[in-house]
Amino acid sequence: VYLFTDNYNGLGDSNSNTIQHNTLDVDAGSSAFGVYLDNWATSIDSTTIYNETINVTSTASASAFRAYGVYLYAADSNNISLVTINATAESAWASDVYLSLSDDNIFENNVLKGEDYGIYVTNSDRNNFTNENISNSGMNAVYTLSGADNNRFFNMTIDTTVTASNI
Repeated sequence: VYLFTDNYNGLGDSNSNTIQHNTLDVDAGSSAFGVYLDNWATSIDSTTIYNETINVTSTASASAFRAYGVYLYAADSNNISLVTINATAESAWASDVYLSLSDDNIFENNVLKGEDYGIYVTNSDRNNFTNENISNSGMNAVYTLSGADNNRFFNMTIDTTVTASNI
């Protein structure tokens, strides 16, 4: 599911959407996305993602991210709950939840089962993660990078296994 705004080309806002009760199975030879909220200049805010099952697999070979379960780019004030995500990329990086330039989002009661990163947050502030269940076989359950301020992680259940190839 790809929600996109682009005011440069006159497309305008895309706010207050609801995505619920779906099963998304995505296989790609390059970058693979389950739900992608992509804001290019206007707003793509206040979307609800509820009771989803998202399975994303990329077969690309790269030293970069290629599989994303839920990807928020400059998307604010969204609510993501009761979502089961499994993002995998055997020869690249994968993240169940990936936030870039996205603020004030709420994640509750999600199950994150993919590889590499459960939650990856960069240049995003004031996001709340509550009752997240992360069981991945990768590098990091939760990873915050430059410019990620005042994010909150409450009541998390984390069970990760680091394999020899990830050390």
